[in-house]
Amino acid sequence: MKLKEGNHFTDKSHNCATQIICTANLLSFKMEEALQPTSLSLQQYTVLSILGKYKNELNVNILRSKLLDRQPNISRLLNKLSEKGLINKKRCTTDQRIVYIALSEKGKEMQLKAAKLIAQIVFPISDEKMEILHEILSEIRSTN
Repeated sequence: MKLKEGNHFTDKSHNCATQIICTANLLSFKMEEALQPTSLSLQQYTVLSILGKYKNELNVNILRSKLLDRQPNISRLLNKLSEKGLINKKRCTTDQRIVYIALSEKGKEMQLKAAKLIAQIVFPISDEKMEILHEILSEIRSTN
C-alpha cells in the first residue's frame, strides 16, 4: 500500500510505522470479511485460535496475556463465545476467582472452519519475502 505522494515524514521510522498501521488495517478488514460466513468477530476468532493451540484448559488471565489487543472486557467476549456454545468455562475448585476456558467440540469445528477461510486470503508476495517480513515484524515486537 503506497501513501499519497504529498505525505512527508520526518524520518524512515515514521514512514515504516505508518505503512505497518495501514497494512494492519487492511488485513483486519480482509480477515473480518473472510469471517462473515461464521458470524465470528476477529476478536472471537483470535480467542478460538489461541485456545485451539492448547490441549488443556487455559486460565483466563493467561488467555488475556496472549491477546494482541489486550482487551479490558474479555469477560464479555468469553460470554458471547459461551452463548454460542464455542467454549466451556469452568471455575477453579480451590479459588473461585480463577476461571478456565477450553474449546467445546463445536468451538473446535468453528475454529477450523474459520482458519480455512482466513487461509484463503492471498498475500501478493513470495514465500521468501513473507519469511523476511515475519522476521522483521517479530524483531520490532520483541524490542517493545
